[in-house]
Amino acid sequence: MRYSKRNIILSILILLIIGFIFRKFLSHRNIQNKKQETQRYQFQKPPALLESDKNRVNFMTEKAKEWIKSHFSSSAFAGGYLISWKGHTLLEGYQGETGKSDHKTINEQTPIHIASISKTFTAMAILKLVSEKKVIIDSPVNTYLSAFNYPGITVKMLMNHRSGLPKYEHFMEKLGWSQNVFASNNDVLKWLTEKKSEIEDIQKPDTHFKYCNTNFVLLALIIEKVTGKPYPTYMQEEIFTPMGMNNTFVYSDKDSSRITPSFEWSGGKFAFNHLDKIYGDKNIFSTPRDLLVWDEGLKRSNFLDPSMLEMAYMPYSNEKAGSRNYGLGWRMIINPDGEKLIYHNGWWHGNNTVFLRLLNQDATVIVLGNQYNRGIYKAKEILSIFDPRFSSEKTDE
Repeated sequence: MRYSKRNIILSILILLIIGFIFRKFLSHRNIQNKKQETQRYQFQKPPALLESDKNRVNFMTEKAKEWIKSHFSSSAFAGGYLISWKGHTLLEGYQGETGKSDHKTINEQTPIHIASISKTFTAMAILKLVSEKKVIIDSPVNTYLSAFNYPGITVKMLMNHRSGLPKYEHFMEKLGWSQNVFASNNDVLKWLTEKKSEIEDIQKPDTHFKYCNTNFVLLALIIEKVTGKPYPTYMQEEIFTPMGMNNTFVYSDKDSSRITPSFEWSGGKFAFNHLDKIYGDKNIFSTPRDLLVWDEGLKRSNFLDPSMLEMAYMPYSNEKAGSRNYGLGWRMIINPDGEKLIYHNGWWHGNNTVFLRLLNQDATVIVLGNQYNRGIYKAKEILSIFDPRFSSEKTDE
């Protein structure tokens, strides 16, 4: 009888152990499956730095430190900066407070409004849909937005700012939009189409470059139309999460506790206004580290085919001679020998932002600030440590 009970007890213990191991196996498999689902893009490792690179790395790092110290140490700069070469961080730093009630200092996980750098994400999302044959880049805009009544404007013309459309932030104010009511992307489209006869400054499409936030508001609506998902959801599911950009998101009401406020140069806090819920042209919050991931994702992952990136980095406005131009969601400065600075800066409320990419040098400079400081745009001078020719070039906001 004792032998039988012992066998029963052993059998139960064995079954419990087997069950425990099986549950662990299922849990591990679920974690792996979830990881595969969320990290769909395969990143190549940045090239290893060689012993022969050591002196250059030390020189560039010291020069970058000198610039930061001379421009940001005693200024009203609040935010973060990151300078990288060949995917390796040379210098990174943060200063200032988040402006929240907890008085925490800004750090590597603090999301800051990146303003018009957001356009790079919107444009690359469109190109991803082009590669998936869900969008035809030369199609008229009303192929996707049936209410759009501006003939001759294509998706590409929105992306390279050749649509001739007026700026929504101007025409909505002139036509009497209440500053006590938050506008949406659909509101912009509705006023653009229904009040067309009242709107000034509508120009002929594809005749010249005209930087216009309305273009990227419409591109966000196209993304929503063809994917059936809200723009913030699509960007989170298709770019931010699978790339591992853990502190990046498109603002919506649910993020009110996460966002970092912005401030005037004198320290006064910028209040939300009626344009603060419109996205596509702005409204992405991110960090220098996450933007470096974005940079690496475009350079060294399978997110986009190289042919799509080549299309994005082409100059499309060549009516005027000069080195400055615009691609698909990217500003650029092109030297006669073909070396390109592919970049985008931004400004919204108290946020000034810089995202500079010397492609041939594999160098990146990122500066995000949340207290109004036009001196941030001087960060282009840091490029001189990689290529002296770009240090004197002005970069557009």
